[in-house]
Order: sequence, then structure tokens, then C-alpha cells
Amino acid sequence: MKRIVSLLLALMTVCSMAVFSASAAEEELPTVVSVKVDLAGWPGMYGGTVAVVYAYDADGNDIFSKVDWSITDEEGQEPSEVYIRNKGVWVDPDAKPGYYTLKGTGRDGRALGEAYTTFPVLQGSGGYISREKHAITAKAGVGGSISPNGTSSITNGNNQNYTITANNGYKIADVLVDGKSIGAVASYKFVKVQTAHTIEARFATAPMKDPDTGFSDIAKSDYFYDAVKWAVGSKVTSGLTETTFGPQETCTRAQTVTFLWRAAGSPQTNSVDNPFTDVKRSDYYYQAVLWAVANNVTNGVSATSFDPNVTVQRDQVVTFLWRASGKPAAKADLAFSDLADGAFYADAVQWAVAHGITTGTSSTTFAPADGCTRAQIVTFLYRSKN
Repeated sequence: MKRIVSLLLALMTVCSMAVFSASAAEEELPTVVSVKVDLAGWPGMYGGTVAVVYAYDADGNDIFSKVDWSITDEEGQEPSEVYIRNKGVWVDPDAKPGYYTLKGTGRDGRALGEAYTTFPVLQGSGGYISREKHAITAKAGVGGSISPNGTSSITNGNNQNYTITANNGYKIADVLVDGKSIGAVASYKFVKVQTAHTIEARFATAPMKDPDTGFSDIAKSDYFYDAVKWAVGSKVTSGLTETTFGPQETCTRAQTVTFLWRAAGSPQTNSVDNPFTDVKRSDYYYQAVLWAVANNVTNGVSATSFDPNVTVQRDQVVTFLWRASGKPAAKADLAFSDLADGAFYADAVQWAVAHGITTGTSSTTFAPADGCTRAQIVTFLYRSKN
């Protein structure tokens, strides 16, 4: 009996010593006061840099292994595709892109205050989160600039905008991205940069725009300069493009009667039936042709044809103008060897020369069958109005 009691007492002593020893050896878990994701850690599996996770106590000690971790997406859900692994953030390739919140809790369950951080996940990033930097080298040729210029260091997944500007007297000829042409664009945006790139802007000389008309093919020294300013200002015609007037382009019969009609104030004519099979109500010159017929400016090339798209001749233009002005009588000393007696345009030429509307193509020729250019037509109109 004494032997059994002695054994029990010995066992109780050992147990109490074990409990005491365990209690004495138990370490008090520190409170987590800060958490961060370092996006510049060691080399990752895809050649980038991995995201390293840290947790710190109040003394600044790294206590990662003494913290329980949770990751939530922007909707507060815990994703299965993004999680902590080996002190880094692991991302499956099919993870939803966006910003995630990483939170650490001390294993004793104490409150952490601001002990959390957010980090980005890129589309299809896979593996460890990479935020390495990539070089984009930009350069511009003679005649313009690109901004920013030189080499820029862009964080992986970020965007970068570039603006291309041509100098006075130049235009953007082409922009090359990674050596491939993307056209004469004025800006370009690299989206979600994943690798190094190059961008190059090239320029070409361009005619200077006239500051008053905005046209690069019009100069103050041109005989038709004032006429073009008047025609554009009076909405008789605009340019062929925003920057060109096309003074040497020939005009069609439809364009010519439209110029005349607009110069007359664009009156609507509904009392005249359209006799021409080649003029439709949907044509921009429809009302102009009806006005020309109603005012005996022209009767077409036949009873049923107007030939709207045929180049107008010089003899036709002065005749249209003369008739639109009321067929005034005028005489001038003419020395044109190509002016046929009794020609339908003879009186119109007399009037045009007498009023300084035209002096012919030379001192001895009028060139009645020559096509009339846009510069000539607006000049004739301008002189007849002024």
C-alpha cells in the first residue's frame, strides 16, 4: 500500500513539473502593428519580382510566422486563386484582376488596428505578383517632338501615354511602335505594360498654312487670293479639305452652277419642273440647277441632259455669269484669235473683258474650250460681284 501511494505521489510531482515547464516555455505572442507587401523581393518564377509579405510588431520585428493571414477581393470575398504561400502572395492565372486586401491577425487573436494592406493583381498574371519595371524608349525625328522623350521606366501593368507634335512647317508622317507602323497618329497609349517597348515619331515637311484662309495651297501673292477669301467667307465654296483649297482643280458644271446659286443667296426654286434625267432630287446641286433653268442661266446640254459631272469650259462659265447678271450689253476691244464670230458666248466674253472679269489666257487667246479651274471660277465670281 505504501508502495502504491509513493508511486502516485511521484507521478503527480512529474505531471505538475511538466505543466509548469510548458507554461514557463510558452511564448507570449506579440501584437501585429503593421503589414506590408513588398513588390521588390527576390526573383520570381516568371523572371519578374515576387511579392514578399511582412508583419511587424511594435518593436519592428518581423513576426510573419506568428500571424494568421486572410486575403479578400474588392467585394470582400476570400478568393481561392490568391493566397499566401512561402511568405509570398501566390496568384493563379485565372485570378480575377483588381485590388486585394491582405490582413494579418496575431495567433492570440488580438486586434491589429491598421495592420492590413492592398495590392494589385493583373489579368492572367499567374505565379507570384510581379511589379518589375520595363523600359520604354521614345525618340522623335527632325520636325517635331514626342513627350515624354527618352527612356522611361514603367512599372509592370501600368499604362503610359505619349503625345506626338509636329513643328511649324512639318506634319506627322508616321509613328513606329516596336518597329511597326501605326500611322500618323498624334498620340499613343501603352496599356498594361508587360515588357520593354520602343516608340519613334517621324515627320515630313508640310506647306505652311495661310493664317487668314487656313489653306496651305493659297498664298497672298496669288491672283486669286482675295477671291478665295471672299468665296469661303461668303459660303460660296469651302476647301477640298480642311487645309487645301485645290485652286488648280477643274470644276464640273454642277459645281459651277452651285457656286453661282450660293452667290445669289441660295434661293429655293419650286416653280420649275426638273427637265433633266441626270439630275436627281437627292443631288447637292438639285436646287442650283433648277435656279439656273428658272433664271435662264443655262438650259443644259440638251432638253433632257445637264451633264453635271462634265468639266465646265471657260466659254460656259462667262456665259453663265453674264446671263445671271441679266445679259448686260458691253463692248470691248478684243484681239482674241480663237473667238469665233457669232459664237453663243461672244457677248458674254465682250462683257467679261469690259468689266475686268477676265482678260483671256493671253493677249490674243481666250481659250473658250479649256476647262475652268476653281481658282478661275471664284475669281470671275468675285470680280463680277465687286
